[in-house]
Amino acid sequence: MNKFKFIKQLLENEKFNTSQKDRFLSLVSKELETTNKLEVGLINDVKEIKETLGLDKKTMTEDVVNSVTQKLDIEKIELDIKKCDNINKTTNDIKIDYNSIHQINEDKMSSVKKNEELKYLSPQGLRAFLIDYNQDPILKYTCHQIDDIDVVNQLIQEEEMKVYEINKHQERISLAFVSLLKKHKINKKIYSLINTYLNGNGTWSSDNISINWKSTQLQEWGDVNKKMVPHPGLNLSNSYKSRGFQFDYFKSNITGKKVKTFSQLVIHFKNLFHIRADNSLKDLIEYRNLKKWNDKVEFQIDNDSFWTNIELFTDVDKLLQAYDNIITMILDLVNEFNLPKPQIKISFIEEGDYVELSIHHRNTVFKKTMNNLINRIGESHTALIKKLVNGLCDLHIKADFDNNQYALINLWDGEERKQTPIAKFEGVQHILLFKQ
Repeated sequence: MNKFKFIKQLLENEKFNTSQKDRFLSLVSKELETTNKLEVGLINDVKEIKETLGLDKKTMTEDVVNSVTQKLDIEKIELDIKKCDNINKTTNDIKIDYNSIHQINEDKMSSVKKNEELKYLSPQGLRAFLIDYNQDPILKYTCHQIDDIDVVNQLIQEEEMKVYEINKHQERISLAFVSLLKKHKINKKIYSLINTYLNGNGTWSSDNISINWKSTQLQEWGDVNKKMVPHPGLNLSNSYKSRGFQFDYFKSNITGKKVKTFSQLVIHFKNLFHIRADNSLKDLIEYRNLKKWNDKVEFQIDNDSFWTNIELFTDVDKLLQAYDNIITMILDLVNEFNLPKPQIKISFIEEGDYVELSIHHRNTVFKKTMNNLINRIGESHTALIKKLVNGLCDLHIKADFDNNQYALINLWDGEERKQTPIAKFEGVQHILLFKQ
């Protein structure tokens, strides 16, 4: 029953005396005030959905409008670009926004207050998304070169093209990305990076790369070089007698490598999410140490404890930032307590169902007791978890807590924090855990 009809019926009920009606009207007043605020908020949210989707009443089908206005649950919106009545199917008209696929605005929609505890995000969600992206029949060729003419011919056939056209290929990529987002929840920053790489409108990665699948330069190249994909592999490149689309090079701050062709760019993009033998974490960390840390730290990295053949789908850029953050914390403690030059062993191994990255400061002890760390992890570790670790990996600390106290503490893994006593142990070890 409509709430207003219900109120009217009660007020007209002769069994209600004056005192009861006064109390009832007071409650109704409070309810209407709350309802008014909620409805205004919902109306504003509907408007925001329309704007972020790039749609208005003329281009939205009735079922999409009803889904938005009635359910107001963004995760249940089955957006299908093909259902929009008047959409002009060009790459400029295909608009994707993270907020239109998942939550409208985390600050508005969530009831979690800023001062409440941080909610644990499982790293498994990111891993599953990246694996599906890498295996998607369309999206995988945004992180792999095309080196088979049969792949090109299949694209031509599926899109009903006479010859290969970059614009139509990019449209197909955008639609495939929308479809994949319906199946996964991903970090907003990951979404923004990938969406900018695929659909333009800004720079992406910590390298601030401006070249993407919708770059004006690429579109102009494609108009002149129809029939050619912009990122051929070696065999197709030899057949084309061309290296594909080329641009002014940039040198990556992450890998140290120069990138000047679109073929190299798609591999660079892949390297941001896939650690493997030809993009080993050992090479990435050694390059980082050379640039930033070797004069301040005595590192130990050996092949026996740092495997280079591990495959791991993760946010490599964020992982390296977490590594830098931990090294910085170590150096801050060295300066604060006037400690000797830190001796740090770095290892990367598989242990059971997990891949473990260990950053082991050997010539120190932990500067808190075990209980202190469990109850108050401190600003530095809180910032590390909040900004980098949460949703990326789990974090444990194994340490000498002085006074013959040695323990492993699950600092961040979704479980209640606790200490597990261990045998005598040297130093302080941060362990980043990635479930396979």
